[in-house]
Amino acid sequence: APASDLRANAETLRAGVVTGHGVGDFASLLTRLDRINASLASLEEAQNEQNQEATDAAIAIRTAIVEQMETLSASVSASTNWKITTASADTLFEQWQEHQKSTPRFPKAVANDLWKRFRTAKSAIDSARRAHFAQVDAKNKESKGVKETLIAKAEALASKGSAGIPAYRGLLEEWKVAPRAGRKLDDALWARFK
Repeated sequence: APASDLRANAETLRAGVVTGHGVGDFASLLTRLDRINASLASLEEAQNEQNQEATDAAIAIRTAIVEQMETLSASVSASTNWKITTASADTLFEQWQEHQKSTPRFPKAVANDLWKRFRTAKSAIDSARRAHFAQVDAKNKESKGVKETLIAKAEALASKGSAGIPAYRGLLEEWKVAPRAGRKLDDALWARFK
């Protein structure tokens, strides 16, 4: 039990002995309660020290999680592998939540500061990911539009037979310089064009 609870119980007992009515050696009982109270002071000091060490260790672990998220956030670039980066960010968030549940509470100011740093780094990753995929979607849409136009021209040439081959070769050259879409989409468009 926490030493502070034991001290409160000892003080309640002491008050009962001092005001109590009965037969017995109350003086020796008070002496024993005084010795218990003295030992509780050292126990309370030891428990406070252990709690402080546990809190310091928890702060160090949570700070390490925050620093990992900040490092991950700083590593985001145009060549980022979003599948791995997103999985890493999710793992760090799960670690944060588990750590928050399983460790002793620590000062609110420290906890809030760490959470702000963590949230800022995670938000930066999420924003960069959304921007990247919005750009990819825009590029795919542009590519699809260009290639749909080439497909329509190629389909119009199909009725001309062998007379349309030179025009088709020109379309094929345009296809080669057209922007690429995602692999599945590009393959489907190519199958229609071919």
